[in-house]
Amino acid sequence: MKAIGFLEYLKGTTLRGPRGQLPIEEGGSESVTVVGECFKKNLVPARRREYHAGTLIFSETDRADGMYFIESGMVRVTRKVPEIHSEISLALLGPEECFGIISFMMGKPRTADARAVTDCILWQVDKEAFREIVTKNPEFAQLVIQGLLKRLEELHAKMRETTEQMTEFTRHMEDMSNLWHSLVTWG
Repeated sequence: MKAIGFLEYLKGTTLRGPRGQLPIEEGGSESVTVVGECFKKNLVPARRREYHAGTLIFSETDRADGMYFIESGMVRVTRKVPEIHSEISLALLGPEECFGIISFMMGKPRTADARAVTDCILWQVDKEAFREIVTKNPEFAQLVIQGLLKRLEELHAKMRETTEQMTEFTRHMEDMSNLWHSLVTWG
């Protein structure tokens, strides 16, 4: 199943901006993404950022100064789990996807790390630009809501998987405890 990019939801609509309009149509060149076109034509005000593979984009507890849209490359979002001295992967994202939205929208510090897996071109949208986008393009607000719902579904599935793994681990620990108890009472 192919992942749907965040602008896939807007197929057949038109984004409007201070310098014109960009119809979002079926098909088109895969080498030029809709995201890139929207930002390059200043239909969606944002700052273009380039990150090399392995570069940290933001870290858990950083101030959420914007949300990011991926034009090209891959980004992994992870969260540290101090109890097990490890981290878990929350998402692997690619072109036409966005991240950093939840903390940004809530005005809270970041709750995860984001790192470039490959060389990336990202577009960062700050609060002022976001307000402008939503005012001029109500479809964009709908897009963000749909993107958030998709992300919540993915996180719910990840939580379900983690819960199943923890249940299995707990069963193994109980078995080990029973074995240990029988060895101690036997000896």
